[in-house]
Amino acid sequence: PTTVMVGAEDGPFVETAEELARVIPGARHEVIPTAGHQPQLENPAVWTEIVRQHVKGARGGA
Repeated sequence: PTTVMVGAEDGPFVETAEELARVIPGARHEVIPTAGHQPQLENPAVWTEIVRQHVKGARGGA
């Protein structure tokens, strides 16, 4: 499984992440609000939840 994450304020990478998710079959695209290039530091609660959901999905929902 693939989850492409990007901070909403990460300039040109926002469009790049969207395109990357579009060309990877089954990929999820997540935009993290109020975050730039370091979303894990700038909005850790949202980043952590996205990672948690990704791992849960990779484990088949377990």
